Amino acid sequence: MKFIWTAHPMLIAEEGLEFEILAECDRAVSVVNGSQRTGDYGNIFNWRDPAKKEINTFRDPGKRIIEKYYFLDRVKSGFIRIKYPSTGSTLSLDFPADKVPYIGIYIDEGWWKKDMMFIIPEPCTAPMDRIDISDLHGKSSTINKRSAIEWYLTINID
Repeated sequence: MKFIWTAHPMLIAEEGLEFEILAECDRAVSVVNGSQRTGDYGNIFNWRDPAKKEINTFRDPGKRIIEKYYFLDRVKSGFIRIKYPSTGSTLSLDFPADKVPYIGIYIDEGWWKKDMMFIIPEPCTAPMDRIDISDLHGKSSTINKRSAIEWYLTINID
């Protein structure tokens, strides 16, 4: 049976917040039409393109921008780091890449609620929010009947 599991921790963001992901994460697909940086729904872009040099940094909430995209390649190590400049703290999400091999990123810079910003990092078993669309990209996750798949999500604040 095909399935998708995705973590959706909604974390308050601030101007200058940066998030870090692995070097192998580059090719991404936009799933929300909300930004010139990521393009329209279905647009595939290179996240590490020098023209997108600050795609991992939060700007002013007055921008009223929303972005959501998934990385198309499987991760080799499961982690996402989020750095808060006001406190110098780092929030880390760690997960097993062999069980949760994809990452999605949802960014809101004042779009949903003016003057409020947040990030939703989404480690997931398959990208694209929907099983049928994930399947079209050849990225479905499956489970056999009468079986279980176990994984963890560790959250640390340093």
